[in-house]
Amino acid sequence: MSYVGFLTFLFPDVLIMRGELEDFSLTNFKDRIAKHFYRAGLQDMQVAGGIDIALTVFRDGITAWQPHLHATVWCPLGLAETLKILRDHTKASKRVPNPVDLQPLTDNIASVAGYTFKSHFDKRVLYLSPETDEERVRTLPPPDWAQRELRLFLDSYPIKAREFRMNLRRGRNGMRTIERTTKRSYR
Repeated sequence: MSYVGFLTFLFPDVLIMRGELEDFSLTNFKDRIAKHFYRAGLQDMQVAGGIDIALTVFRDGITAWQPHLHATVWCPLGLAETLKILRDHTKASKRVPNPVDLQPLTDNIASVAGYTFKSHFDKRVLYLSPETDEERVRTLPPPDWAQRELRLFLDSYPIKAREFRMNLRRGRNGMRTIERTTKRSYR
């Protein structure tokens, strides 16, 4: 059974339109993610990741910022059971049919860490493959207006503000597990 994985998690209802990114609260978003994990019964899961903010062009033509979490996770229930629980507790939408993805961690941990804490954000264009009728993603550089809006937003937070941890604390010798003494064992 596999216990360590790479998680991508988002809320389908969190779409931020052009010009509204400055009103988005990174702190409230991280609190909502942690509360969601707790309500799903995953309070013992250990999470170390970062919040990514992608500019997404949906198939229906809507363009919106879509904040989401990329993280390395340790799941005491195992990856398959954790994925099932998260999918059962996370409502999908027509625009976002798969808001949760959890894959076993591969040997390329440096690549995963780099992707999790990246400082470059892309524009994602969703489309249907003409051959298979499956949804595909094309990654492009964001337009100038989006780069300006994102820079202004990110500049309003300290660099560590995008970091998300649950049941882990940063110490002198790296991350260490913390005992949950309160409900707020996340940052």
